Amino acid sequence: MLSGVKSTKSFRWLIIISLFVTQLDSGIISTNLSSMTRELMLSAMQKGWVVSIYTIGLLLASQLWEI
Repeated sequence: MLSGVKSTKSFRWLIIISLFVTQLDSGIISTNLSSMTRELMLSAMQKGWVVSIYTIGLLLASQLWEI
């Protein structure tokens, strides 16, 4: 029984850390999108792909938690 409690606490910390990293990554992408667009000379469509691919990656990673 005690190992189940320890496992649950570890899982909660893992979720908390992953949410923090996800939010940190989102902040980095949204903050730097304008400079990335300027430096890489991205069109509006390419800029949309940057955000879309990142969002799809988050979606797929979140589905792994369900397994």
